[in-house]
Amino acid sequence: MTPEADLAAPLMLDPRHLDSETLDPHLVDDLVRAEQQGAPSVLWVTRAEDLSVPVAAVVTHVAVPTSTEAALQQEVRERVGPERMLLAPTLEAAGEAVRAQREQERARREAERARAAADGGPLLRRVVRRLVRRVRGRPASASPGSGR
Repeated sequence: MTPEADLAAPLMLDPRHLDSETLDPHLVDDLVRAEQQGAPSVLWVTRAEDLSVPVAAVVTHVAVPTSTEAALQQEVRERVGPERMLLAPTLEAAGEAVRAQREQERARREAERARAAADGGPLLRRVVRRLVRRVRGRPASASPGSGR
């Protein structure tokens, strides 16, 4: 995934503007394009019926207003899982929350890659030494200077 894809804007969806029975082919195209670009899709849910729109099953996140009752928040959490649920005061704030999550995730991945690159040298040397010992017929656990 390219950095540009990492920063692609989320596709924000309001169920009041969606067909409650079928997925519009244009919306499917938008969802596919968002997925290809690495952009999340967020459904704004203000009532339990909003979870019944077909697109609820395929979006990456479901956002619930912070002002909604606890029962709706719990229902959304149970139906989509806590990792897909966002609490936000507005649809725009939900989009910002998704962007912030994605930026944190990108920074975490970059830090992991940097750590792996820094640790890769010594690890690679140990692996190569073990392979060389196996090829030469010595036990792989033997190390130089261990007395074996």
